[in-house]
Amino acid sequence: VYGYALYKQAWCLFNLQDFRGSLNKFVEVIEFATQHPDVRDAAALARQSRVEMVGAYGQTGAPASRAFDFFRRYSGTEDMAYTMLERLGELFFDTGHWPEAIAVYHDLMNRRPQSDRLCEWQSRVTNAVVSSLGMRNPRAVAISNDGDTDDTDEKVVVTEFYGRPTANAEGTDQSRQGAVKVFTLTA
Repeated sequence: VYGYALYKQAWCLFNLQDFRGSLNKFVEVIEFATQHPDVRDAAALARQSRVEMVGAYGQTGAPASRAFDFFRRYSGTEDMAYTMLERLGELFFDTGHWPEAIAVYHDLMNRRPQSDRLCEWQSRVTNAVVSSLGMRNPRAVAISNDGDTDDTDEKVVVTEFYGRPTANAEGTDQSRQGAVKVFTLTA
C-alpha cells in the first residue's frame, strides 16, 4: 500500500502543478520498488512511474540536455532510458516547446546514430524548426547540403500550402502568389 500511496502523491503534486515535487515522488516510488521487489505490485508501480515521470520532468524546466542521464539513473535498463528520452521529445514536440524538442531529438541522434528511428527524429527536428519559424501551412521542406560536415551553413526552403491573395480578383490565374521562405541554419 505504501508504494501505491507514494504513486498517488506524485499525481496529486502533478495536479497541483508542483512538478518538481511530483518528479521526486515518482523517484521515491521507483526507489521503493527497487528496494522492496517482493512487495505486491512493486514492479508495476515502478514501470508506470518511469512512464509518468517523463511528463513531470518535462514540466520542471530542467535542461533537456540532462534528461538522458537523469532517466538512465531511474530507468532500470538502457533501452528504457532511450524510450523515456524519446517520450520527452514527443511531449515537447506535441506541446510546441520547439527548442526543447529539437535538443532532445538531436541528443537521440547523437547517442544512437544507427537507430532505425533516425529518419523519424530528423523529420521531427525539421518540423520543429519550421513550426518555430511561424509558418502557417507548410507544404514542403527542402534542405541544402553542400557536402561538408558543417550543417550551420545550409539553407531550409519551405513552401506554404496556400498561396497568398493578391489584388487581382479571385478565380483568375493572377489571384494568388506563391509563398516560399528561405531560412539559414545557425548553431
